[in-house]
Amino acid sequence: MGDSKKMHRILVIDGSRVVRASLIKHLKDDFEVLEEGNGESAWQMLVLDAGISAIISGIHPHKLEANELLARMRASSMQRLKNIPFVLIVSDLDDDEERERDRARGVAGFIT
Repeated sequence: MGDSKKMHRILVIDGSRVVRASLIKHLKDDFEVLEEGNGESAWQMLVLDAGISAIISGIHPHKLEANELLARMRASSMQRLKNIPFVLIVSDLDDDEERERDRARGVAGFIT
C-alpha cells in the first residue's frame, strides 16, 4: 500500500465468472480490475466511472452484447467513452474478415 504508482483501471465484462476470474488473475498485478457479467450494468459503470481506461469484453455478456455496448460507447456524446480502448475476447476460430468488421466498429484489439 506504500506503492504510490497509480494503476490504470480496466473493466472486464463477460457472462462467464470463470473467464472473468482468469483475466483478473493475469491483470491484477498491473491494473486495478473491475468486473461485470452484465453488459447493461457495465454501461452504467462506464457512464459513472471516469477512471476506467480500457475494456476487455467477451462477445456475449448478459443483457447487452459486446457489439451493442461498443456501438453505444462510440455514439456517446461523452468523448472519453468514444475513445476508451475496447478489447474483444474471441475464438481462435473467428476469421480475419470478422475481425476486420470488428476493427471497423472500433475494437482496438483481440484476446483469444
